[in-house]
Amino acid sequence: MIHEKLMWFIKVCLVALSFLLFFALIRLIYPDEIVFYQGNRVIFFNSIIWVLIFYVVGGCSLVAIFKSIDILFAAGVLCFAILSTFPVILDRSITLHMLYKLNMEKAVSVEDLQEDFVVNFVYKSRAIEKRIAEQIEIGNVTYSNNIVEITKKGERYQASFDFLNKFFNIKPTYFKDEK
Repeated sequence: MIHEKLMWFIKVCLVALSFLLFFALIRLIYPDEIVFYQGNRVIFFNSIIWVLIFYVVGGCSLVAIFKSIDILFAAGVLCFAILSTFPVILDRSITLHMLYKLNMEKAVSVEDLQEDFVVNFVYKSRAIEKRIAEQIEIGNVTYSNNIVEITKKGERYQASFDFLNKFFNIKPTYFKDEK
């Protein structure tokens, strides 16, 4: 029994490790993609590859695939948690940007941090353009003639975050214009 659980755990870790390696390789080849969506695609394709591996190792039997569903599900959840926790935060973190600046210069005024954030995080790294492209990709906004407009889907998406902010009593850092 312990041997079976250990083997299950090793298989989950192996699938998750293959995701990490595959994702790191893909990021080297396509570094300008949106990290979250690219990572989700890698999780999907990694799962397909492992379905094929389990199929072949299981003697080309569909039963082998069904027996591996729990491993693939657990590994998929683990991979999504890793993706959401590390690469996405590394890509978007204002705090990490600030800590990097402080590490380079050891001491910085608040005004210098604010200026550095606007110049480097917002403008030079094109933070707004990245977020617009991301939102266009998922259908929350449209872009035409240098104008960004929220879609019905975007309104529903924003409303769901408004609900979550109230539910968890979070005061969002973005401005909310009460209508």
